[in-house]
Amino acid sequence: MGLVLGCVQRVFDPGVNGAAVRVLSANGIAVVIPPNQGCCGAVTHHQGEGTQTEQLARDLIDSFDAVVGPGKAAGPEPLDAVLVAASGCGHTLKGYGRIHNSSTGEGFAAKVRDIIEFLPDLGLSDDFQRQIQPLPHGDGTPATQNRPLRVAVHDACHMLHGQGIQAQPRQLLRQIPHLELREPLEAGVCCGSAGIYNLVQPTEAASLGRLKADDLAATQAEWVASANIGCSLQIRRHLSEAQHPQKAHGLKGSPHGGERCCQQPGDASEGAALMTQVHGLLQLLGIERPPLRAAPAESIHQGSAAARAITNQPLVG
Repeated sequence: MGLVLGCVQRVFDPGVNGAAVRVLSANGIAVVIPPNQGCCGAVTHHQGEGTQTEQLARDLIDSFDAVVGPGKAAGPEPLDAVLVAASGCGHTLKGYGRIHNSSTGEGFAAKVRDIIEFLPDLGLSDDFQRQIQPLPHGDGTPATQNRPLRVAVHDACHMLHGQGIQAQPRQLLRQIPHLELREPLEAGVCCGSAGIYNLVQPTEAASLGRLKADDLAATQAEWVASANIGCSLQIRRHLSEAQHPQKAHGLKGSPHGGERCCQQPGDASEGAALMTQVHGLLQLLGIERPPLRAAPAESIHQGSAAARAITNQPLVG
């Protein structure tokens, strides 16, 4: 399987890509990461720069062709799929047939899958599922049946509206023991990131970001799971800035017998406390736990970039 790293994600949250490699390899998937992989073109595509986007698409396809095939580093067999862990990138990659406007672009696009949709279809291995442990509360204690960890799911627009992916993230999260999903009321409303919208329309984007922060905080979740780097950055910002005036009821001694890890609504530190727990969804499956047992190293064809991933170092190149 090929893995597209995403140029924003590999800089601002490379741990998501590291988690992706660990989860895939622990499920017996050989991962191919071209060392000279560039931008997929999502950012220029959002700007309407068609010519530059087409060139970036061609370059990305060429980077995989350079390492896959007879006599090449990743072996002679073609890729079974091209996976991506950032839904903004995935939306653009799936449109390569139109962007590249060739049979090559169409063939590449046909193989693209968001890792969040790929894993449920593949099915997590029994060995991997046995390794999944409860995640910690803010006080460091692991979640339990009587005190589950409350996680709100954020549906990125490029995933929900652009690719029709909604059930699969929840299906994956339910594999984590003692995790309770919380759904925001306005799950289908944009957070304001929207590709480059928060850069070209910052005022309107900030209004949407505040609304999204309020909606997520109202779930009383301890963590937020997002499958798109742009959304994660936007939500972190506005949760950190927000003050929520709701009445502080039902926070101590919750129905699950535990206490809320974050501050009570109305406390300015609530947003900052929740902000620190906005995670890429794949990180929740591979987060800070004993090392997952991986497939044999010789089956992981990633070149120099992969070696860094397997040792849990940032994928930045």
